[in-house]
Amino acid sequence: MVPERKTRAREHVGEWLGAGHECAVRVNAAGTPWHAADLAAVARHPCAVMLPKAENPSVLAAVASPLIALIETARGVLAAPDIASEPGVHRLAIGTSIWRRNSASIRVIVTLWQERVAPSYSHRRLQACPGLSTASPATSTTTQC
Repeated sequence: MVPERKTRAREHVGEWLGAGHECAVRVNAAGTPWHAADLAAVARHPCAVMLPKAENPSVLAAVASPLIALIETARGVLAAPDIASEPGVHRLAIGTSIWRRNSASIRVIVTLWQERVAPSYSHRRLQACPGLSTASPATSTTTQC
């Protein structure tokens, strides 16, 4: 979304949530100019927050809502055990934007996951998705875990 529309979009989300709708809201990443305002807007509502580019567990601790940590980088994959251990994190998700940027990125992330994270950590939120390593960037469907 273009920066000029972010404030109004946040207001629309607040209105929609205020009407009693339930959902998970993807906020802007930590370190962006919109992150704090996004968190403040959703904190008033009982909704989960999807945080993109989850890489640093200390950033996740500041989110009061149930959290879905969106792993989109190799750094995030390597930090996945620590991210999943944060009390507010309810789920980990692998970001689909990686497919659009570079299919080689997802292969690196899947390899790191398989070699370094999955074998050494048995937390239920870190179980690998069946078929993930065989997924294709050309497919438009997502693998559900």
